Amino acid sequence: EFEFDQNKLHKLAYSMRKLLSHGGLLKFVHGGDYHAFNPDVVCTLKVAVRSGNYEDYRLYADLVTQRPVTNVRDMFAVNTEQKAIAIY
Repeated sequence: EFEFDQNKLHKLAYSMRKLLSHGGLLKFVHGGDYHAFNPDVVCTLKVAVRSGNYEDYRLYADLVTQRPVTNVRDMFAVNTEQKAIAIY
């Protein structure tokens, strides 16, 4: 029994293990975590900038505003109820 336990522990200690996935937070990984600058967002932004079309910009803006929380600023909303402050 002792030998069996030792062999089992040895196999566990020296067996090949899966590499840890880095997820996708720092670099886009297909099938990984949501990445703020994924190909859909970047391509939509490029189209909007090159065309200058407001509708293309709205597509990009919708992707950004409807994405999952990825940055602290994504947890804030603009309060439009307050009176605007004049900046001179």
